[in-house]
Amino acid sequence: MKSRSHAPSPGVWTLVIVLGLLVLWEVAAAGGHVNEFFFSRPSLLWQEFVDMVSSGLLARHLSTTGQEAGLGLLFGGVLGTLAGLGLGISPRVSRALMPGLNGLPKLALGPLFIIWFGLGLQSKVLISALMVFFIFAFNLYSGVRSVDPALVAAVRLLGGSRWQVLGKVIWPAC
Repeated sequence: MKSRSHAPSPGVWTLVIVLGLLVLWEVAAAGGHVNEFFFSRPSLLWQEFVDMVSSGLLARHLSTTGQEAGLGLLFGGVLGTLAGLGLGISPRVSRALMPGLNGLPKLALGPLFIIWFGLGLQSKVLISALMVFFIFAFNLYSGVRSVDPALVAAVRLLGGSRWQVLGKVIWPAC
């Protein structure tokens, strides 16, 4: 009868590697081999984290970030959904707009939004909404364009209205 090997699980190896890298980083930074201005020591980072948690500063910053991201997701998602549906069901409009939308440097608009709207909540919400908008719009456009034409024809053949056809394009399982 063979005895089972008690080799560590992959999770244990991952933990050992991460801890080893953290120790190596700490030693390199403490020995002056790493510029601490750019790569602070892990122990100092941990101390800053503990200080921010105990002072409530981390919760305040997380709340603000959550608000900015949530509003960006809401506005970008709604507008991206509407744009993706519009582009998907209107081939003429999509042929006119898609080349320009695909060629638009989305990340390059971030600094412009900061210049135009400042560093406050408004610019950050707009930047996150912009990123979400394009993800929603392009994916919904691709999804609408990939609907089986036979499904659309079947709904029309059975007397479906334009809204019922759109409903089948959006939710084919219903």
